[in-house]
Amino acid sequence: MKKIVSIIMIAVLIFSLSSCTSSKAKNVSDLINGLTNVSLTSGKAIETAEAAYNALSDNQKKSVKNYDTLVDARTYYDKIMNVYTLIESIGTVTKESEDAILAAEKAYQALTIEERVAITNVSVLTAARSNFDAIPTVITLTPENFKNYFTFEDSLSSTRSKADGYYQIKVLGNIYAKQTTTLEALDNVNVTVRVYYSVSHYKNSSSKEKFNRDYTMDLTISISATTGSGSAYFDTHSRFTNPVYYPSFSVTSYEVISVTGTVTAANK
Repeated sequence: MKKIVSIIMIAVLIFSLSSCTSSKAKNVSDLINGLTNVSLTSGKAIETAEAAYNALSDNQKKSVKNYDTLVDARTYYDKIMNVYTLIESIGTVTKESEDAILAAEKAYQALTIEERVAITNVSVLTAARSNFDAIPTVITLTPENFKNYFTFEDSLSSTRSKADGYYQIKVLGNIYAKQTTTLEALDNVNVTVRVYYSVSHYKNSSSKEKFNRDYTMDLTISISATTGSGSAYFDTHSRFTNPVYYPSFSVTSYEVISVTGTVTAANK
């Protein structure tokens, strides 16, 4: 009789333990089944299901047949939350924001169409890109990046004869023609150019003896905000203390000495 009672008690205990295991596993399965239509607000529900699953024993975990659903929910949530967070981290757009915007754009483009629908702040990313592209880039003005902007032309004074030494050299420069980016604004741009030129002339009107002289002249050229170009003239006759006859002139070289002002361009 005692044996029978013991067997019954053991059976009841086993049944109770089995029911408890089954109940806990079912509770976790139910939590996982509730993870439908995962969105950016599903974080708490996923964490609750994960905590409940991790609290199970190894045997109890074997009874949770939908664990893969929990894994998929966590993967999906982390992916969309990463993109959402990258977008939020952009903050106020400045000229330093490009890396943050590019990182968010790259992550968003990597999403599937379904995943993109879950990103509720995509309009923030769109606005950030638009605002960044609207920021003008200030071009650094240095003699180096102006060195190829200038050409030279001979320009005879209308009131003087070239034979008398009244000879003008016109210096022209055009920023718009040389820039590869779209310029938006020029503000008080002045370029100082040092021109090296040579003059050949005869001593007098009947002389066959020819003289060669080398000169330099510094010219400041104001660049038009409208056209991006500018020019300057210098009258070589003013360089001579004595009359010269039948001179000829040639520019041998030039260098840009200084540049002042501001040039802005489109960001892209």
